[in-house]
Amino acid sequence: MSKRKVNRILCLWIVLIAIVALIGKVSVAAPNAGRTAADFLQVGIGARAAALGGAYTALAEGSDASWWNPANLAGLDYKQFSLGHFMWYQDITLENGAFAFPLSSRFSLAASLTFVNYGKIDGYDQYGNSTGALSASDWSGGVSVGALITDQISAGLTTRFISQKLANISATGISADFGLSLRLNQFRFAAAAVNIGPTMKFESQSEHLPAAFRIAGAYDPAQAVVAGAIEVEKRFYGDFVTRQGIELRFSDQYFLRSGVVLYPGQGGYRSLRTGLSAGAGMSIKKVTIDYAFTPSNAAIADDIHRFSLGFRF
Repeated sequence: MSKRKVNRILCLWIVLIAIVALIGKVSVAAPNAGRTAADFLQVGIGARAAALGGAYTALAEGSDASWWNPANLAGLDYKQFSLGHFMWYQDITLENGAFAFPLSSRFSLAASLTFVNYGKIDGYDQYGNSTGALSASDWSGGVSVGALITDQISAGLTTRFISQKLANISATGISADFGLSLRLNQFRFAAAAVNIGPTMKFESQSEHLPAAFRIAGAYDPAQAVVAGAIEVEKRFYGDFVTRQGIELRFSDQYFLRSGVVLYPGQGGYRSLRTGLSAGAGMSIKKVTIDYAFTPSNAAIADDIHRFSLGFRF
């Protein structure tokens, strides 16, 4: 790809960010937090995806596709195991692992596990007296399948078990993700309905899962210097979300990435700077190492650093 074409793509990406920024405000916090159960399902996995601002529904590949779009598992020609870690705000940690493998030239399977540890939380009774430290955690485990319908079209399904626990109060639930993917030469188009399922019940209170629908497009030619993606998400019990990401590739071995997340809506949002993310990656033979960075802001005092490893065999 010529330098002139690369510059055009970069300029187009900057213009898209500016247009969306004019009609919306920015946040990386969940705008429907508190309205739904299992909000950790909105966080996503993988440092590559995080560096691209979560614009990953069309680009997702390998074991990470089990979370973002199971349709992209179809046609997998290798086995992959991935691990991810990051320290969220207020010492919350999120760990994830996924394993994907082909069943045939048209079908692939994957299994994934995510665990969120909220650490110790100070507990108080109705009179304000301390009751000691409480533990809290969330986890989910899923099984995914992707299938090629034609050489260009694939479909996928993920079923997931969800558990949330705070001290002696707990809730469990199940959800499903449905995905479609279309590949036309260097372009990818995708749609996914995620976190679809019944309400989760905490004692006498029931809450909806953070269900959402995403539609996405990506420019991802083979052996290209630049790849990019853009997507729009509508949360069933929240606002619209737009995501954009761009990736620079050097010899298909070293990668630089950047992305932006924007929430058109009202109140509780932050500046454009804190909606940006950046990262890098390196592929050494059958091992991939990825890193992503999201800067701090007034609501979250800490910078967020994410790391992930992928192994092909």
